[in-house]
Amino acid sequence: MRAVYKYQLEVGQNTVQVPETGTPLYVGLDPDGILCVWIDIPNTDATMISHAYIVAGTGHPVHSRAIHVGSTRQGVRLARVQTVRAGDDMTNKSHVTMEANVCVVCAETFDTGAILLDRQLRERFESRTTTGWGMCPHHEALKDDGYVALVACDESKSGRLSNGNVDPGKAWRTGTVAHLRRAVFADVFNVPVPDMMVCFCDDNVIEALVKMEHREDT
Repeated sequence: MRAVYKYQLEVGQNTVQVPETGTPLYVGLDPDGILCVWIDIPNTDATMISHAYIVAGTGHPVHSRAIHVGSTRQGVRLARVQTVRAGDDMTNKSHVTMEANVCVVCAETFDTGAILLDRQLRERFESRTTTGWGMCPHHEALKDDGYVALVACDESKSGRLSNGNVDPGKAWRTGTVAHLRRAVFADVFNVPVPDMMVCFCDDNVIEALVKMEHREDT
């Protein structure tokens, strides 16, 4: 049976399992904005083999036996997708990488959409590189709507910054997160609203707020 399969790609080297009759048709962004390659499969029952693809910035050096497949935009930079025959000796490192951050609220890693480049073109990056703290799209949207995130932690076990605040990287998180409107936060707590709209606190603080809300409801 003939079919067209779609495979997601990341910056750097990608290896996908494809029937040996497969031929790349198109490279571009799917409806979700993810870089993909579409491969024509004349016979889906054919033996599976490995296809190696490289995503690299235009003008950047690639494997000497690479064959150009297509070009597209990813974020604000051009990305070129190239293919190398299976079995070629290729490093798993690359001089380009997709930037990721860790959400300061939920501690989940997420892609920022930025592409990082080693200026000396050294093959030192994995396909994804975490560079620091940020907010995932979900919690960024809550922040934009005026909500302050209360992140519960065991303060006695948490590390602190030089200013005395809990260090996000050393916070002993309990897993509880709550959100308060900025104006409500200012009324309830005798402290300024944090610039990042994130506040680490003890579980008891969130429990007390929940009890206050229940009393108001009744």
